[in-house]
Amino acid sequence: MPSTHFATPTLRRAADRSDAPALQADGHWPSLWRLAPVAAAALLAGRCGSEPVPVPATPTPTPTPRPKPNIVLVLADDDDATSISLMPHLQELLVRQGVTFHNAFSSFPLCAPSRASLLTALHAHNHGIWSNTDAAATFRASGQESSTVAVKLQQAGYRTALIGKYVNQYEGDYVPPGWDQWASVFSDVGSNAYYDYSIRENTQVVNYGSAPSDYLTDVLAQRSLDFVRQSMQQQRPFLLWFAPSAPHVPAVPAPRHANDFATAQAPRTPSFNEEDVSDKPEYVRNMPLLTAADIDDTDALYRDRLRAMEAVDEALASLVEAVTQAGQLDNTWFIFASDNGFMMGQHRFGRGKDAPYEASLMVPLVIRGPSVPANVTRDHMVTLVDLGATLFALAGPLPTDNSIDGRSLLPLVSATPPAATDWRSEILLEHQMQSPGPTAVPDYTGLRTATEVYVEYTPTGEVEYYNLAKDPDELKNKLLDAATATTWANRLSAVRHCRGSACP
Repeated sequence: MPSTHFATPTLRRAADRSDAPALQADGHWPSLWRLAPVAAAALLAGRCGSEPVPVPATPTPTPTPRPKPNIVLVLADDDDATSISLMPHLQELLVRQGVTFHNAFSSFPLCAPSRASLLTALHAHNHGIWSNTDAAATFRASGQESSTVAVKLQQAGYRTALIGKYVNQYEGDYVPPGWDQWASVFSDVGSNAYYDYSIRENTQVVNYGSAPSDYLTDVLAQRSLDFVRQSMQQQRPFLLWFAPSAPHVPAVPAPRHANDFATAQAPRTPSFNEEDVSDKPEYVRNMPLLTAADIDDTDALYRDRLRAMEAVDEALASLVEAVTQAGQLDNTWFIFASDNGFMMGQHRFGRGKDAPYEASLMVPLVIRGPSVPANVTRDHMVTLVDLGATLFALAGPLPTDNSIDGRSLLPLVSATPPAATDWRSEILLEHQMQSPGPTAVPDYTGLRTATEVYVEYTPTGEVEYYNLAKDPDELKNKLLDAATATTWANRLSAVRHCRGSACP
């Protein structure tokens, strides 16, 4: 079934917000009430023998409650933290109007475990999704779907929609609880097709082909726009979870973008095609140096990734435009993130994630919303588990029963955030091998601090440690002395199975 072609709107500059009322110091909108003039002290003053006329007390006006904010989450698939600088709409509408986190991480750098963490605000060892294989069925069987952010927001009165990719290997056979509108993609090649796919749209399955109008990102963008407009017409707060497959391999661009970025190359960082990996774990040592042909393939994929994200950038702009036209811009949170980072040549990975290296762990995270300061950055260490907790917090008070692991990011997007040193000192890293092989990333757990990263590979007993202040590209795995190694091992052991507030 062909879809309506998605056209890029003509944008009004979202930076022009002079028509929006400013928040008062107490965080509320100015009251629309006007106090009545005070009555005269006595209508009959001066009349002989008359009693003073009592003056009725002026009633205290009841402040108009601020409506619940709308939430638009744009969740890219495998996007890296650096290439968002080449998304002009994202830069203009979110980065320059909100907060960008420079130390945002996926604590489990793989699609399904990371998405499950975002949905539940739990680490993988608590939600139980360790693999992309059978992830949707496992998530469903675990019962975790009954307590996701969608369920919590729906209970709080939100109209909710997931449009795009769910957790991996969703087969279109059901609609999870908590979603009023459901349009999740699946196909013979999983959820990463750009043409020739199906979408379960609530109770029916709609099939799409290979016409230009069937391009997945555009179809999902139109569904998202329809949902936002309907929600605003109904005057209901909404959560839109817009999850395109871009820029996941095969990173197919829309036809209109096929020739863009013709000369772009993957960044040649110091770790690109790392020559000496003798200090690295065995699985990295088993990787050969990238050949000239490998590097050409990496560059070609990099260009296609940038091109694929152009349609996502246009979709974001259209969503901002729709909310602006409805007068809801200053009551809407816009969040852009990715489920994990992506390596493009670093440490001999021609392409990939999973590994506990910066390019794999770091994700883009930008937040714009009510009272969020414009064009600022934060250096606090945050994770997608925290982003899940933030969505919970927008629905109401966070649970205090240790049923979630993350911390709400709302204090960090205020005008007066806590100091980075008062926020957290480390984050937990987790991973489980996906399929055996000489270059497969083994099981590991680790800790990442503001200046260091420590990783233990469970099956091999290998350890990696990098002083990021001195070695930001992780070129030299430093051998620790016995006392320092024991200290790190004990720190990691204390939180490896953490839950709730006990998690770093």
